[in-house]
Amino acid sequence: MRRGTGLLLGFSSVVLTASLAGGCLADQQTDVLDGYGVGRVNTPSRDIPTAIDETETIQTALNGYLRGDIGPARGVDQSPDRLSSYQDGSYAAIESVVSLPDRVAMMLVYVYRADELFVAGTHETFYVDEFDNFDGAMQVTALGCTGQQMDVFDEYDVPADEVEVIVEAAPDGQPGDVDVVATARWYDADGLGTSQEASSSFRLAAK
Repeated sequence: MRRGTGLLLGFSSVVLTASLAGGCLADQQTDVLDGYGVGRVNTPSRDIPTAIDETETIQTALNGYLRGDIGPARGVDQSPDRLSSYQDGSYAAIESVVSLPDRVAMMLVYVYRADELFVAGTHETFYVDEFDNFDGAMQVTALGCTGQQMDVFDEYDVPADEVEVIVEAAPDGQPGDVDVVATARWYDADGLGTSQEASSSFRLAAK
């Protein structure tokens, strides 16, 4: 997936649908390579529903941190070089991108019914297979991507099997600010049965 360098102010639910079904790569391939091969893709063919509510502005994402393993990017433990938050209607995305010595890694968290999720006290786990039987309920999924340069994630592209989300009131923030930890888990990250986990944490400033 090749991303522009300018701030994306909004996107349609159609883009979100294509993003999960198409992942981070610009050109999808169906082959899953053994180990962490270039071009590894294991994205589901299911569609995310495209219902959309009145457009609102998501809270600004601050104080980001990315920790864990994303495909061949092992031992990530740093603040992101880029932390972005977007919303269009009921759909929202939070993007954390880090530059590593040998590659760039990204964790992209997609949310349906974001205003209900990002409330202090939320502690939920969501599964990618739930999109098979979507009934309009709140949903979360995450993509892990890597590439050799910023904004070109053409190396690794796999959706997490589950995403655990914990939302707490920000103890030192403004009223309405919340701290979020989204932990993505891959049951078979490399095609060889290796499990992985990565956490994206950030603060959402009150609207």
